[in-house]
Amino acid sequence: PGLRRVASGWNGFGAVPASGTGNSVTFTLNEISGLTWIWHTEVKLAATAASGGQVTAPSTEWLREGTNIVVSAQPNAGFLFAGWSGDLASAESTLNLTMNRPITIRAEFQADSDNDGLADQWEQNNFAGLTAAPNGDPDQDGRTNLAEYQRGTDPNHAETLVASDGLS
Repeated sequence: PGLRRVASGWNGFGAVPASGTGNSVTFTLNEISGLTWIWHTEVKLAATAASGGQVTAPSTEWLREGTNIVVSAQPNAGFLFAGWSGDLASAESTLNLTMNRPITIRAEFQADSDNDGLADQWEQNNFAGLTAAPNGDPDQDGRTNLAEYQRGTDPNHAETLVASDGLS
């Protein structure tokens, strides 16, 4: 699944034309002849978007093995890009991929109805409402709410240094 071999041409001698592209050739066999098919591998890209945004990807799902592509996710108004799931996990909205194997990915989005850069669910979980300011720092650990959201840390619990290199 997600991998196929495609005839992309041929080489021939005798009654067969010397070479050609495509997956068919017509000739009249009236002498000793030979036909060698040329094949290439294609892999499938399945890039989809969860509700709340769109994905931009190559227009065809079957791509020649080794092809370099760009896939990007764009959130709709009132949403944030939350990351990629599937065969690849990344927080980067734009992926530069080399198609060496079949890839299935899905862009995930989270609601941000107040457009402050903080996901609504994160604000609800940490502040019981949508009142948190992105530049706020309720635990006074030097990390803004936006930084805490992006790092996946608790904005109400100050981060402490767990280990030291002894230099500071």
